[in-house]
Amino acid sequence: MRVEVAPRRASVTAGRPVTVTVTVTNTGTVISGHELRVLGLDPQWVHIDDETLSLFPASSGTAQVTITLPVGVPAGIRSFSIEVRELTEPRELAAVPVELSVPADPHLELSIDPPSATGGREAQVDRNGHGAHARAGEVQLGVLQGVRQQDRDVVALADPQRQ
Repeated sequence: MRVEVAPRRASVTAGRPVTVTVTVTNTGTVISGHELRVLGLDPQWVHIDDETLSLFPASSGTAQVTITLPVGVPAGIRSFSIEVRELTEPRELAAVPVELSVPADPHLELSIDPPSATGGREAQVDRNGHGAHARAGEVQLGVLQGVRQQDRDVVALADPQRQ
């Protein structure tokens, strides 16, 4: 049995399908059956058009594997395998690794409620969005430098010198 997968690496956009072609060749001397499955991805993200291939000796069969990663999936590399299992003797097993690269989504929305807060080195808004609590003194927030999540709170850093 010989298994070829193309492409082995692809860049994908969450929510849009990508198709991987799997070609299985029977290198044996008798008719063989082959079962395909995907390992390492949620089964709801995967559709295989023909999960079982029956092949005469020296013949090949092709299956299309369509993968649709859901919108909101984190950016990064998604590694999984396409497994082909021979159902007849000699019952070979092949697992071909595939990588999908999900680029970062450049779209970010940020809103602040209340729209302003006055404080010294630190200002806080309670979890319900009511009122601002600040230390003595005032500083005007300037250019937002970064945002990070700390436990269940979101911390925003600003540079008051930059406008």
